[in-house]
Amino acid sequence: MTATRGAGAAAASGSGEIGGGGSPYLIIGLGNPGKAYEATRHNAGFCVLDSIAEKTRIGVHRKRAKSLVGEGRYEGRKLVLIKPQTYMNLSGEAVAEAVRYYGPAPERLILVYDDADLPFATIRLRPYGSPGTHNGMRSVAEFLGGWKFPRVRVGIGAPPGRMDIKDYVLARMTAEESGRFSEAVDLAAAAALDIALLGIEKAMNLHNPQRSAARNSAGGEGAAEGGNSVGGRDARGNSGGGGDAGGGKGNTVGNSVSGGDAGSGRGSSGDGSAAGGGSASQSINIMGEGK
Repeated sequence: MTATRGAGAAAASGSGEIGGGGSPYLIIGLGNPGKAYEATRHNAGFCVLDSIAEKTRIGVHRKRAKSLVGEGRYEGRKLVLIKPQTYMNLSGEAVAEAVRYYGPAPERLILVYDDADLPFATIRLRPYGSPGTHNGMRSVAEFLGGWKFPRVRVGIGAPPGRMDIKDYVLARMTAEESGRFSEAVDLAAAAALDIALLGIEKAMNLHNPQRSAARNSAGGEGAAEGGNSVGGRDARGNSGGGGDAGGGKGNTVGNSVSGGDAGSGRGSSGDGSAAGGGSASQSINIMGEGK
């Protein structure tokens, strides 16, 4: 998939080792590994990572930190694209290892995942927040010791009728749904890149529907379509804003959460992984001191 708008028209510098000062931006898409889970609603995070990889020309093939990773630069930003391979309910194990290895500041850790509480094929950005009912995010919050990091949520809608949430998120979509979902995936990819390029506040102004609508009513550029901003690059202004979102270095990830209940509620991956994904003693705090 190729992103339809968003983070930059300039060509990426390509994949390879990243070096230089400052911590990289980690863009982590949550999902389940294996062909059986491809093209399912619960793998929205993986789909977004694939779209980002295509746009930035960063291959996500290296095995590291219980994940598939790709390192490279895009429009002056150091990026690490990450697909945890631990299955959804244990995503925190892989994310915590990646955080230890790369040492990003909290605002440079960007999580992308599906959300059954959002309308289908819409996206929403948040600077931080609780994991809600998503088991993968519960695991991440537990292992990181909190949840103060940006995220991009891809709406998959609620299951119809009395369909079990587990069956719904692991089901493949219809052809009509796949087309709409593909558009949302590309918008989410552009949004994740905009967080790295512009910072979370500017990215939210571009991509969150209520903020986009406010900009439009005030005569700003860009239009809201299907709950997402689809305005051109000029609508964002110049990308020289630095890209550091809210909260300077030294902030912790946020409030700790209790583990052990990740196997219940909406968003259960049903992949056979143990729920909870670790004890509180295994959690870490990101202090924002990158390496």
